[in-house]
Amino acid sequence: MLNKIILTLFIALGTITSCTDPAESEYEMALSKAQSAMVNKQWNRALSFYRQAAKVKPDAPGIKQKIDSISELILREKEEKKVTYLRNSADSLFNAGNYSRAKSLYQELNFLRPEDTGVQDRIAEIESILLNATAEPDAFPVATRAYHVIVGSFLVPVNADRMQSRLSRNGYRPVLISRPGGFTAVSIEQFPGWQEAIEHLGTGKRYAPDAWILKH
Repeated sequence: MLNKIILTLFIALGTITSCTDPAESEYEMALSKAQSAMVNKQWNRALSFYRQAAKVKPDAPGIKQKIDSISELILREKEEKKVTYLRNSADSLFNAGNYSRAKSLYQELNFLRPEDTGVQDRIAEIESILLNATAEPDAFPVATRAYHVIVGSFLVPVNADRMQSRLSRNGYRPVLISRPGGFTAVSIEQFPGWQEAIEHLGTGKRYAPDAWILKH
């Protein structure tokens, strides 16, 4: 869609350049700078100069169309950047095991890209994970009951090691947990039941405000 808008803008260049009146040097100068910015894909700069030209000759053929098209292009580029940011951030949070925050970003992404079934599937996956995590502890076999208070998840292993050393010096028995995507989560305390972990979540929040519970 962006490429289509860009192509339309460049095709329209010839229409506007036909307006040459020596007495309107201000108009010509603004138009020239706008077209130069277009060639360099400097959309905001181009928009500014086209608006300047429109003030001098508001009835010039093609000016309003150009302003509208560039404005749409800028909005679409901003949306594309936001979509990319949301997708990357949500994926990183999911891989780090921070499911609640990841779900929030995926939902925002789903609003912008409702046709993306992959995002919808990921939201459903997170809801399933959270549902299982909040079930009664007795619903899980004893051997699988291990609930961790996570105070950090690091892509660089040495950072996880430093956090572990710091916690050890403070009297805890931290555990490092390998996570998808190459992340290493740091567990400050571990409990056999979910409720116990929840009751001690405050301990983790002293070290990380966004501490969370991980069943591992």
